[in-house]
Amino acid sequence: MSSRKKKSRLSEEIIIITIGIAIVYWIIDSIFLVFAGVDIGFFSHIFRPDLGEMGARIIVVCLFAIFGSHMHQMIKKQKNAQKEIEFLKTANDKLSREIESLKDI
Repeated sequence: MSSRKKKSRLSEEIIIITIGIAIVYWIIDSIFLVFAGVDIGFFSHIFRPDLGEMGARIIVVCLFAIFGSHMHQMIKKQKNAQKEIEFLKTANDKLSREIESLKDI
């Protein structure tokens, strides 16, 4: 699999996971409000929350999106650092072999 396809797949997975977590949060928050004794039903909490609920949910969903974006950037930096480490190890091994061959001369 090419590097571009891997990056695209990783981005898609992070977006899907972030959206999934946000949906799960939305449902759990609605369940909590139903059990907290608010008079309206479960589906009303999910699909027609009042302004206060909607504001809090939107803030949390945005925070999940920001976290997903940050996580994507950190994973990308980590992979780049691992590639650089591998390159430096290879270069170090090559230079060590050259130094050893010069000592033998």
